Amino acid sequence: MYKSVQSNRRDFIKKMAILSAMTAAAGMFPGIMFADEQEQGIPSDANLNWKKAPCRFCGVGCGVLIGTENGKAIAVK
Repeated sequence: MYKSVQSNRRDFIKKMAILSAMTAAAGMFPGIMFADEQEQGIPSDANLNWKKAPCRFCGVGCGVLIGTENGKAIAVK
């Protein structure tokens, strides 16, 4: 009937660390979306023009993709 889930302490701590980091990121940046959430929020029939841009969250300047439609930014990857 019930399957026994085998988990060890190390795996538990790793999963809790990942969950804590995601919760902290969502709390610090309320508009942040993770990959699965972002893909669900972009309409599949949208005719987006993807352009490269630097991220402005910190001073590093990592690359992001900006989806534009009619000259307005409507999505970020």
